[in-house]
Amino acid sequence: AFREMFPKGPSYRQWAIGFCVLSFLIATLGLSAIITYSVPVLMFLYPLAITIILLAFCGRLFKNDRRVYVWTTAFTLAAAVLDFVKALPAELLPAVVRDFFLGIRAWLPFSNLGLGWICPAALGLCIGLVLHFVCRKDVAQAAKKNGTTRAVASMEKACERNEKLIFAIGNAPTALVRLYELIEE
Repeated sequence: AFREMFPKGPSYRQWAIGFCVLSFLIATLGLSAIITYSVPVLMFLYPLAITIILLAFCGRLFKNDRRVYVWTTAFTLAAAVLDFVKALPAELLPAVVRDFFLGIRAWLPFSNLGLGWICPAALGLCIGLVLHFVCRKDVAQAAKKNGTTRAVASMEKACERNEKLIFAIGNAPTALVRLYELIEE
């Protein structure tokens, strides 16, 4: 397999020897050292994997819009870095850097449970979904046609779905007024 992937690379025998030497070096570290260095990597990877898997399962709800994936993953990545730093052995980072990251991590809800990535992931998901609904061409066209904002047009479009929805409104007072009107209807 490696020979096919790297035709000008090492031979099969060289790959085999290289992997044997690498395995020997890792084994000589001992199980505790392997766990010490693998836990930070796992703490970094598992929130990213969980959010990507959940987004893939729910992708049909937002037509697998790339913006939703990017925003959710970006916010999850930031929180995952904080979990990574916390899980690193203390001697690998200067105390000032470690304390800085741990101070930020302390502000995240559920971080004491190792779940500090949930709120940033939810925030990224909300931003991605808002962009998904607001930045669509049909929403822009409807806003232009009706003489409203894209926030109002996207809420009206969401109401057409006849599903139970939660609306998140930023600094769009016209959207808030229109939401009130829709609730009254």
